[in-house]
Amino acid sequence: MSSPRTCLIIGATTGIGKETAEHLAKKGWTVIITGRNSEKGAQVAESIKKAGGSASFHTVDVTSQKSIVALHQYVLETHGRLDAAVNNAGMSSTFQPFHTTPAEDMDLMFNINQKGTFLCMQEQIKMMLKQEKAGEGNKRGTIINMASMSGLIGVPYAAPYSSTKHAIIGLTKSTALEYAPEGINISAVAPGVIDSGMPVLEESYNGGAYTKEQAAAMHPMNRLGTCLDVAKAVDFLLENNFITGGVISVDGGITAR
Repeated sequence: MSSPRTCLIIGATTGIGKETAEHLAKKGWTVIITGRNSEKGAQVAESIKKAGGSASFHTVDVTSQKSIVALHQYVLETHGRLDAAVNNAGMSSTFQPFHTTPAEDMDLMFNINQKGTFLCMQEQIKMMLKQEKAGEGNKRGTIINMASMSGLIGVPYAAPYSSTKHAIIGLTKSTALEYAPEGINISAVAPGVIDSGMPVLEESYNGGAYTKEQAAAMHPMNRLGTCLDVAKAVDFLLENNFITGGVISVDGGITAR
């Protein structure tokens, strides 16, 4: 009997990351979930185990290279290999005019969204390069980065956030070309507006910037996406051996305009 496949999910204590961990665990993956909130993380892992899945939680701060290196060392020592990784940690500041955006907000978004993904990918690729190719696709591993529709189009009042997501797509495409011959598939998922409880969206709704109905109307399908919609896209990429360097839009058609 083969060993369960392992998937590391960076940023999995709430929203899309949590749903992805739960979905993959139901499909038989051993999931290692991470985040900064140890209490929430432990609760997610315990919930998955109670449902019959295999999960563990490890605290990580993606703005700290030391923390990221320690996380991946833990995965190697505990599981022996890394079949897949989903780099989902991210944040956005409130919507505001570009010229009034504090430089500190840009620094924080860059460090979490882009540099955090960069540092995690480096450790994941180092691990995967040491693994034997395996399975039907003769792969060493799969990496999926969480981008955004904001990484494919311009978004007024969210230029700093949009720029970090554009950077993630560039990082994804470039590394996919570099490591395809090595058996490492690297792709991205670009969600639209997802009903995930993301603080910046909830603040916008509560503050009257726009309503959920108005946000839904932005999408040709006239609804918000769900975390499960995104989790299923991640699952699809993990199971397909001939996709690398692509970006799957899970946005109800908004970027098709």
